[in-house]
Amino acid sequence: MNSIQMTVDEGVGLNKFIGVGNCSVLDLPDYLEYLEKDDSTDVIGVYLEGAADAARFVRVAGKVARKKPVVVYKAGRLSGATRYTLTHTGAIAGSYKMYNDILRQHGLFTVDNTSEFVAALKALALQPLPTGNRIGAITHTAGPIVAALDTILSRGCSLPVISEETIKRVKKVLGSENPPVVLKNPLDAVGLGFTREGYSGMAEIMLQDDNVDLLMAFYVYHRHWEFPSEEIVEIAKKQNKPVIVNLVGTWEDCRPDQLLLQKGGVPLFIAPEKTAIAAAALIHYGRLRKGGADFDYE
Repeated sequence: MNSIQMTVDEGVGLNKFIGVGNCSVLDLPDYLEYLEKDDSTDVIGVYLEGAADAARFVRVAGKVARKKPVVVYKAGRLSGATRYTLTHTGAIAGSYKMYNDILRQHGLFTVDNTSEFVAALKALALQPLPTGNRIGAITHTAGPIVAALDTILSRGCSLPVISEETIKRVKKVLGSENPPVVLKNPLDAVGLGFTREGYSGMAEIMLQDDNVDLLMAFYVYHRHWEFPSEEIVEIAKKQNKPVIVNLVGTWEDCRPDQLLLQKGGVPLFIAPEKTAIAAAALIHYGRLRKGGADFDYE
């Protein structure tokens, strides 16, 4: 799998990469128990084809996830892939839906592909966990947010109503009593959102809203306008709430902002779907730490 190459592109630190092979001596749960106690490991990603002892795996993974986030990518959904997995690893693959349901019951965050896998790990490695599931979103163009909404809303996240005080402050920072913006959540500043002052001011006001637990900031790369990366890092630190940035552009264009933001602990993505799964992963483990009722532990 190409997750190592993706972590390089995404600017994620990779502490250990363990290929378990056919598990003739040690099995996945043994490695999970080791990583749970490893002080240099903050987040654990598991690429799973099958398990010789699936019951032990989910028990151990669920236990470890209470201490460190565990992201699981279960491959081999269809019957043909399942047969190949048996030939490839010697492990019993089992039903994809059954695995997915059981993993989620044990509080594990599951993903559907390698891109989601790396995106979730990246966000969990860089950002603090939110205290709730309420997402505030800001932009100056609606398209990327619309693309992210399906994932966000299907993963137990919510888009709260922002306060009247927040709306009043946004109007003031954008410099007009009646600016051409969508004054709700998601908050769309249209052309007024291109400026560093306007966008960063809007981000800080949104993050200060008591109804917002996590901020997603969408911005389109533009050669004549600068994304306020330094300001966003400072705002995230000051408010101590997670912030995820989606800068629509190529990695070549966005790399300077990626380096600056992620050095300050704010993950940057260039695809809205990755931004959405990153937010969902943070919210999932934030709720799990609080003993979220959505998770069925034995």
